[in-house]
Amino acid sequence: MSSKVPVRTVFDGSGNATGLAEYQSGEFIPLTHGGLGASLSIGSAGQVLKVNTGGSALEFGAVEAIINIDTATNLTGNTLTSSDQFMVSDGGTEGRATLAQISEAIKATTTTLTNKTISGASNTLSNIPASAVAFSGSTITGITSLTAGGITITGNSITSADSTVVEIGESVSITGGLTQSSSDLVLGTNTSGNILVADGSKFSSKAVGDLASITTVANDDVFIAIDTSGGGLKKITRSAITAGLATSSAISNVSEDTTPQLGGDLDVNGNDLVSTSNASISILPNGTGKVLLDGNGTSGGVAVTDGLIEVFTGTGSVAEQRFYCESSNAHYTSIKSAPHASYSGNVVLTLPVSTGTLALQSFAIAQSIALG
Repeated sequence: MSSKVPVRTVFDGSGNATGLAEYQSGEFIPLTHGGLGASLSIGSAGQVLKVNTGGSALEFGAVEAIINIDTATNLTGNTLTSSDQFMVSDGGTEGRATLAQISEAIKATTTTLTNKTISGASNTLSNIPASAVAFSGSTITGITSLTAGGITITGNSITSADSTVVEIGESVSITGGLTQSSSDLVLGTNTSGNILVADGSKFSSKAVGDLASITTVANDDVFIAIDTSGGGLKKITRSAITAGLATSSAISNVSEDTTPQLGGDLDVNGNDLVSTSNASISILPNGTGKVLLDGNGTSGGVAVTDGLIEVFTGTGSVAEQRFYCESSNAHYTSIKSAPHASYSGNVVLTLPVSTGTLALQSFAIAQSIALG
């Protein structure tokens, strides 16, 4: 049978059928009317009829292979290598590509991993800048050690490359307890003798001299003390300290203080300075110092040094020394200095070397004795 040319209805400009005519070269039946949508010529050997790249018509074209995945060799248990090949469609062009190509394409994607789990047992994360890391609901499991620069995180431990300092450039909020395994806490400013003082929001290094002072001490004011029996640093009130000083274990005698010093005048409060066991009371000034009684030893008072007693007066009257009798101190014998106008120089009275009674009849006799 010979090839036949199909006919078509011919219409005028108004859409009226005017007759029949054979199809001309280049004319075709559109897809919407059951045609091919294109004017085709026979393809080459091995080509198949397929949809064109525009998805608008059919055409003859080559095909690499037709694969039935259900009947293909099962390779699901095999380990793939970078040279293994896959069938891909590149913009409508079918072909083969290696696993290495597909791997590079995946690595080049900017798609964010969300809610994914990455096992650290067989994966390594490296050369990731901090600005590129954003975790949101993601979990990294199986990582036993993570190193970034000079910092290594292993388990619950964070160490530096030189094993000395781990620097954190921002503020750190610790919601749990802070355990300091070393005996030293190193701050940015470590002034010798300073203490850590809390102001309600932070601890600051403060010199003791910079602390606010109080002028009076109440019974309920608190001191800090070390409890040598119970252990630890504890608080104690002024009243407890006062009560403790009154116990037998506190200092009850000045003799217990081997280097006592007075910070002011000693007020005996109507009491005496006494000794025990017939012991002497020694008042011994240092070097050329003097024991001063009732004055400063220059304008008044009595000054006592080794081998010399000096009686000064600041009352306007001459100095006097009185010796009282044995009966209720009813009478006394007085030795007075001559008034200033009577002196032409200092007078020395030397006692005799023999036992007896010395009776002075007049000032002339006293002068005679003094002059020998």
